[in-house]
Amino acid sequence: MRFCLLLLMCLLYLPSYASAQASAACENVDIHDAAAIKSCLESDPQYAARIKPMFEPNKKCEFLQLQIAQKSGFPGAKKFNPKTSTLADMNVPSCETISQVVELIHGTPSSWSPCLGYEQASDKFEHFKTCLPKYNQLRYQNADYDISGMDCKRAIASYQQALSLIYPAREDAGEYIGRKLPPSYVTPDCENVNAFINEKKNISIAKMEKNAEIEKAKRIRRGEEKAQRAEEEKELRARKQKVRESLARYDENFQDSLDEMSKAAMDRVKTAEHPTDTIDNSHIHTTLIKKIWDRFPEERYQSGSNIAKTIHTTHGFKTWTSNEMAPNFYHTIKNVDIQNCDTENGKAHCTYKVSVSSRIDYHGMRNQQQRAVYNKLGDFAGGGPRILTLESNFTHDGTQWNANLDHDQIKQIMPPEMQGDPNSAAAERERTHCDVMSTLSGWPVC
Repeated sequence: MRFCLLLLMCLLYLPSYASAQASAACENVDIHDAAAIKSCLESDPQYAARIKPMFEPNKKCEFLQLQIAQKSGFPGAKKFNPKTSTLADMNVPSCETISQVVELIHGTPSSWSPCLGYEQASDKFEHFKTCLPKYNQLRYQNADYDISGMDCKRAIASYQQALSLIYPAREDAGEYIGRKLPPSYVTPDCENVNAFINEKKNISIAKMEKNAEIEKAKRIRRGEEKAQRAEEEKELRARKQKVRESLARYDENFQDSLDEMSKAAMDRVKTAEHPTDTIDNSHIHTTLIKKIWDRFPEERYQSGSNIAKTIHTTHGFKTWTSNEMAPNFYHTIKNVDIQNCDTENGKAHCTYKVSVSSRIDYHGMRNQQQRAVYNKLGDFAGGGPRILTLESNFTHDGTQWNANLDHDQIKQIMPPEMQGDPNSAAAERERTHCDVMSTLSGWPVC
């Protein structure tokens, strides 16, 4: 119990002890030394929370003088009454020193500091011209604050407001009695005030015009830079396009060289002579392939650097494209297996099985496993391998056998995209050809 009482007494004593310590730090402080006064203020435990905000740049000089007097323990400071006494009765820092203290604390002087020295100014209007703009700049913390929008009445009111933060209330008789203005204060003449404001206005207008010119020059420069960048990007795109076109032509030439190797085999298929009295699997294979060639002639399409081609093969046709995003397509009659045939005088009637395959290859994929998966999915979409049983008539044209297939039979040996009715076969062939090539090349080809 006795320990708790002792602890309570210690806690009650701590604030008064801290205050005594602070007062000791401020004892005999030099009121002309702003740094010493700041050190005095910082010795207070409540400096950050209470003292520092109290010394903000827009506070009155008299108020801050009293705070320092109280901190320094000047006689009568604690019981100071502005109605019955003045700070002149006490030894307090000057307003010049107060402004320096504020600047040390906040990094900027008191807003009224440009308006000091009214009594000492030989030209009162020059004092007005110096005080008014700088006071407003510091008060609103805006170095570009413009007073050119003020009229005479507002300008004088702002000037008197600045002076009221420095001087105590006047006690002499006259129009300014009780006003916080310098003893020798005289209201500036509106003619001079308006002339000064107009001068500032002209300066402001000139500055605005100069800024407008600078901004205009910046816009022009930005526009020129943007146009230059656009031109450079255009040239870069053109160079890239030429490179792509060159690579596409190189790829096409390489593909042509590969296809040239099978030219002899293609010529044999096209020129081989078939006997008129017999027909075998190879003869039917050739005549079916010619049906496919008729439906898909060899053609070349180009759009920019993208090239797509239809190429005949000994077993059907294929497509080739330089666009790596589009697959290549292969359609073949793999083999024919005759079940039975009746042949007489250059005519034949046969029943046979045909192995047809439609395959897709995503040649642009570098990942082989992924390529295999996409190719398999493409085969499903393209029809994949399938076996058909057909019965049809054949006629010999003097060189080779030709199949007389009806519309449904032609559809069965073609890629599965073929659709339509027998009465529009020509239009169907053209549309199907366009659709297949557009799908495989990645852009509309017709």
